[in-house]
Amino acid sequence: MRHGPQARRTTIVGTINVTPFVDVLLVLLALTIVFASDFPGQKNVERGSVAGALGGEFKDSDTVTLEIAEDNTIVLAGQVIEAGLIPDLIAELSTERQKNIVINISSQQRVDYDTVFKVLQAVNGSKASGVTFSIYE
Repeated sequence: MRHGPQARRTTIVGTINVTPFVDVLLVLLALTIVFASDFPGQKNVERGSVAGALGGEFKDSDTVTLEIAEDNTIVLAGQVIEAGLIPDLIAELSTERQKNIVINISSQQRVDYDTVFKVLQAVNGSKASGVTFSIYE
């Protein structure tokens, strides 16, 4: 009895070992976490100057605090305002002080999302030279 080529069918199963790939990703994730904890503006806070997200300092500028309270009240430079007035008031402050204005948005943790979104849209539409953001309890 003779067996032909068709009598023995073999199947080849190809596999890829993904373990080294996953190991590399985990190392990259660990490095990202370690280096992200030392954000660029951290050292500038000690000197009292305001720094942006990428570490660049805002020169020749005044910092104005815009607070969003838990009851969604918006306070800009000590004055209770509506979100729609933010661009005009920032322009007025910039003209009065003859400097660029950096807005420091300070919000409580339980503030309504819609209020924060309206404030961010209004600040984005203003002539502020920079924005910082902080959340507190």
